[in-house]
Amino acid sequence: MEDDQKGLTFQSFYKNGYPELWEKVKTIRKIAFMDEHKVPAKLEFDEHDDLAVHFLLFQDDIPVGCARLTRRGDDWYMGRLAIIRSQRGRGLGTLITRKVIEYCKKIGIALIVLYSQVHLKDLYKKIGFVEFGEEFEEAGLQLVHMRYDIV
Repeated sequence: MEDDQKGLTFQSFYKNGYPELWEKVKTIRKIAFMDEHKVPAKLEFDEHDDLAVHFLLFQDDIPVGCARLTRRGDDWYMGRLAIIRSQRGRGLGTLITRKVIEYCKKIGIALIVLYSQVHLKDLYKKIGFVEFGEEFEEAGLQLVHMRYDIV
């Protein structure tokens, strides 16, 4: 890790097994999506949270970012990636994404799909995601489908 990324730790978990970690994820997502992007709570917190693998990033034991991995039919979706505003620009979103990819490799997932905000799609492309389909709007956000094939 780079010097400014010392003290980073990750935790992956299921919501029902770790209610204290789930509360930390909810706080980050509320700030990033509901407060900053005005996403309604009923869209931000959905039925997929119950079965998702959640990823939480800590900086010196303080939660600074999160993401989730959900299965929908035969497809696995990474989503709800959020970094608290004061920690953005440090590459932490890339770090979480790489952790999700590592996790998927370990359990044999061959493909990850995500909906990227249009203005962030180049960050995902640098990691190896490929854009497909048309741009679309959901919850007031301009999004595009992306995929990552795990070889």
